[in-house]
Amino acid sequence: MDMSKYLKLFLSEAAEHLQKMDNFLLELEKSPQDKSLVDQLFREAHSMKGMSASMGFRHISSLSHRLEDFLDRIRKGNISPSQSAIDLLFEGLDRLRNSIEQVREGGSDALDHSSFTGRLESYSGEPQSSAPPSPQPPAPTPAAALVSPGPLVLEGEMMRQAQEWAAEKGLHLYWVAVQVARDSAMPNARALVICKRVAGMGEILAMSPTLEELQGGNFAGVLSLLLASTKEASEIRTTIQTQPEIASVSVQAAEDREGAATPPVMREAVVIGKEGPAAAASAVPLQMRKSTMVRVDTRLLDDLIDTVGELITAKGSLTDHLPSLTMTRLREDINRVDSLVSSLYQLAIRLRMMPLDFVAERFPRAIRDLARAKGKEVEFEIIGKEVELDRAILEELPDPLLHIFRNCIDHGIEPPEERIRRGKPTRGKIRMEASRERERILIRISDDGQGMDPERIKKIALEKGIINRERYESLSPGEALYLITAPGFTTAEVVSEVSGRGVGMDVVRSVIESLGGTLLVESQKGVGTTIILKLPLTLAIIQVLLVRVGEERYAVPLSQVYRTLEVSPGEIQVSQGQEWIASEEGLIPLFRLASVLGGADGKGFPGGTLSGILVERRGRMAGMIVDELLGYREAVLKPLKGVLKGIKGFSGATIMGDGSLVLVLDLNTL
Repeated sequence: MDMSKYLKLFLSEAAEHLQKMDNFLLELEKSPQDKSLVDQLFREAHSMKGMSASMGFRHISSLSHRLEDFLDRIRKGNISPSQSAIDLLFEGLDRLRNSIEQVREGGSDALDHSSFTGRLESYSGEPQSSAPPSPQPPAPTPAAALVSPGPLVLEGEMMRQAQEWAAEKGLHLYWVAVQVARDSAMPNARALVICKRVAGMGEILAMSPTLEELQGGNFAGVLSLLLASTKEASEIRTTIQTQPEIASVSVQAAEDREGAATPPVMREAVVIGKEGPAAAASAVPLQMRKSTMVRVDTRLLDDLIDTVGELITAKGSLTDHLPSLTMTRLREDINRVDSLVSSLYQLAIRLRMMPLDFVAERFPRAIRDLARAKGKEVEFEIIGKEVELDRAILEELPDPLLHIFRNCIDHGIEPPEERIRRGKPTRGKIRMEASRERERILIRISDDGQGMDPERIKKIALEKGIINRERYESLSPGEALYLITAPGFTTAEVVSEVSGRGVGMDVVRSVIESLGGTLLVESQKGVGTTIILKLPLTLAIIQVLLVRVGEERYAVPLSQVYRTLEVSPGEIQVSQGQEWIASEEGLIPLFRLASVLGGADGKGFPGGTLSGILVERRGRMAGMIVDELLGYREAVLKPLKGVLKGIKGFSGATIMGDGSLVLVLDLNTL
């Protein structure tokens, strides 16, 4: 059988299982007495073993099997989940991840882990002493026995309630046991299909494994269900047997007595709730509960966005002609098209949006490893991981965020003994908080470490030639902190493998600004440091404000606009050649966009009123004067090519409804 078509699904599901194992192992490190975490780790290792074996990846399956055995020893109390045991498990996960990455790159499973598995098998550790060893689980039941009713029983009261409920509805009650063929390529998927078929013939009141376990990859090959149906047993059996990859099927009437027989695998089944027969109505949706997520090729999403972009351009052309139309019904139709396209745009954007957790789930493990390497204790907290961003933005964030975390650990958080001297808890804190602010996403990364000294930063920048003496004298404390993003700046006195605060921060800033965002720095000496990232919601189709400067039109992303301005000449003050206005935000410097772009100053509206926009950059407000504000619209952002590519101050271009090209400004780099 050609397994290549399943490779992409295998890689995706393997990554999910590994991430879950990482998370469970991190929790176990904090709560070693929590046996449920060991059980969850065991199930994930079991799923990895089965998946990789079905794909023919022998080394991955063997390593997963050995990790499963190791976890089973912990479950039984033969060894304790000590730090050395957990470190060994982390190493095993890293080895699994390396093997899967090799499969991703070359399609083969060639890494040999025999030396490591030998260490797993020879590990003795310390037995758990806080509690007696867990009872040994019963020996696995032979597959053949699982497809016919066994001696174990469903809880008597539960069974009686199910029988009474079925009788009231005029339904027969059956035990259904299905064994999936051993050579099934995707046994979990096959079991889910069987569930759907069985659900179409009645109502599933109990099943083992549960639907959630099936969707999570936990399936040993046999599916057991308690079915209430009007159909005869022979019809149910025939319907199931028509499905491919079925080894055997058993359909038997549940005995009409308390303690009805049930297959052994039903001992962990989901059953009618403790509310009694009335709960059957809520139990029935069990088989119909479906995942709200689907796997979609990102290239298809990109094609959808491109198509919607063309539709938006066409819509813009129609709306531009609206003022000249006199036919009422035509105007109404165009307005309706406008509304529908806007709804389609919102839907298309939502398809590209993904929660921050998509990338954030890998950070706890990375921070744990970095902190241990530096001999520091760190507690990591994530708030707002459900906040959504454009997938294209999310995919660029892991490296910048990890660099910030490295800086927090290397030069932010103090060693435990130093924190004690300063009256702080030995365990430092790093917190990442995400929130939405209008058309932007804010990500704040803060630590409770030693903070930064603006004066020291200024002196280092002066010594390294990053600033001159005049700039040194004029820099405010906030502006001095931003110097850590200058190329080549570092406060580290000793080069280490982990970045010092400021080393590489110019790259972090460049990445954030290339995404249309901004980076801010806040710090208080002895208290801690906060890095703030302000990012647009999406890169594909953006909301812009159109402005006119001379004869040219430009588009400004709304994510960079704080608010619009209307300024009368009498409000403008001049100091040392710089124009200023006083506003509710404070004293704001004014700049003429025409001059910034290398042209002549605009003349403003008749009567002398000046229009402009208020922007925020690096924590400071500034006003940008234009000749005219033309209004808001949706724009499809296209990258600049040829001689225009890389020109400072422009992030792309958009095509207007009349076919003209309008450049999109990047005020962060002007």
